[in-house]
Amino acid sequence: MNQFGLLLSALTILLVPICTVASDDSDSKSDSRGVHRTMLKAVTGDSNEPLSLYRESHALLVGASRYSAWPQLNSIPGELDSVEEVLTKTGFNVERLADPDADQLKTGITNFINNYGYEP
Repeated sequence: MNQFGLLLSALTILLVPICTVASDDSDSKSDSRGVHRTMLKAVTGDSNEPLSLYRESHALLVGASRYSAWPQLNSIPGELDSVEEVLTKTGFNVERLADPDADQLKTGITNFINNYGYEP
């Protein structure tokens, strides 16, 4: 598998749990479920000073809902809205790609990594 295929697989693996949490419609939700921000304190050396792990959080949401040989997935835009809302509330900068073709997907992922992937 080439690097782009591996990247796409990794993004899919990362987004599935987020989509699952955001799309949970059960009426029996408890306070322990959902997305919650957890603060971590990392220290280094003898100074016991907090260590900043990263400065920013970014997410690229890719929604493919229109296909030529398969039925439309009309729920995708709304599901992405829900995921974006959760991520934004927890401090993420969110970018979206709606119904990209292969070239747009590759360019979008490459640009996202170039814009955000090299800084902590």
